[in-house]
Amino acid sequence: RTLGAENLLLRGATLKNTQHIYGTVAVYTGMETKMALNYQSKSQKRSAVEKSMNAFLIVYLCILISKAVINTVLKYAWQWSPDRDEPWYNHRTENERQRHVVIRAFTDFLAFMVLFNYIIPVSMYVTVEMQKFLGSYFITWDEEMFDEELGEGAQVNTSDLNEELGQVEYVFTDKTGTLTENNMEFIECCVDGNVYIPHAICNGQILSAASSIDMIDSSPGGYRRVSVCVWQSKQTSKSSLKRLLLCSRCHRTEIQRLDAVCLLSFRFELLHVLNFDSVRRRMSVIVKSSSGKIQTQYLLFCKGADSSIFPRVVSGKVEQVKARVEQNAVEGLRTLCVAYRRLSQSEYEEACHQLTEAKLALQDREQRLAQAYDIIERDFVLLGATAV
Repeated sequence: RTLGAENLLLRGATLKNTQHIYGTVAVYTGMETKMALNYQSKSQKRSAVEKSMNAFLIVYLCILISKAVINTVLKYAWQWSPDRDEPWYNHRTENERQRHVVIRAFTDFLAFMVLFNYIIPVSMYVTVEMQKFLGSYFITWDEEMFDEELGEGAQVNTSDLNEELGQVEYVFTDKTGTLTENNMEFIECCVDGNVYIPHAICNGQILSAASSIDMIDSSPGGYRRVSVCVWQSKQTSKSSLKRLLLCSRCHRTEIQRLDAVCLLSFRFELLHVLNFDSVRRRMSVIVKSSSGKIQTQYLLFCKGADSSIFPRVVSGKVEQVKARVEQNAVEGLRTLCVAYRRLSQSEYEEACHQLTEAKLALQDREQRLAQAYDIIERDFVLLGATAV
């Protein structure tokens, strides 16, 4: 059996409408979990002033150590002569004379460090921190930053970056989808060269009991607007999986009753899903359709960008649909092309074998799946395009 991302259930998920379970595999545990992989040590944010102060502190510390080392060396160089062993005001005790020279040198080095410690500007850190602390109150008291709707002013949670305010050089944002309402509205669809627009008026009235669309005939002879109204049966449940299709043999331009429409009921069984990826820019499904009097057949439906669908189309009104897609693109609409392909029993078995073999591959699975998708998705019949 194949094992892929479509078989993955996250922790806490409930499995429904599944008749068989072949086995379970525990994946992404321990340090392979997404939380552990995305974990990074947090870097402390510092302002430019604080960074420069730290740099100066390192310089001053190096100067202090250098002065202490130089003075320690000069002291022992001065005391190398016996008559200059110790000044008259600082006679060493007998214990100090018996100490090892290394211990005495280290003690003198520390003494010089304490003697010259005024080089480190400790008061500067205290002054800067007090300025940050008092500056946070001025930000809170700023009347121009008061929000009347919330009734709150600016709140300062930390005073580490106050001096950086007003020095912003770059503002980075992601795609506008997170900044605006990503609500898609269906505008029109082009099916077999005909353009369908929603919210049609049938016989001068908008019928609430019917699902209606305007059909614009976009043939080269000119545009012709007609109204096609399909009534929804009150006995049909919303959860029904049946699809009511308008029969192509009915050529009436105005239909007001259900018994005047030729309706067919189909049942589709989903067999395979060819997932979308950014390289192919399309997605496909393989279904098995069955009806009472129509023989079972296998169909492949594909949707995707026009640049990935049109080169694989062998029949259909390509020029009319392409012209409509280009017009919708100029108007700023998002377009999507739809095509299908009929599969024979042998073609379906071959496609099923290729997909299963690619999904079971332990090495280069993505590449083998892409090759299988490329072989299966071909010789399309163009259905139309949508615009949202």
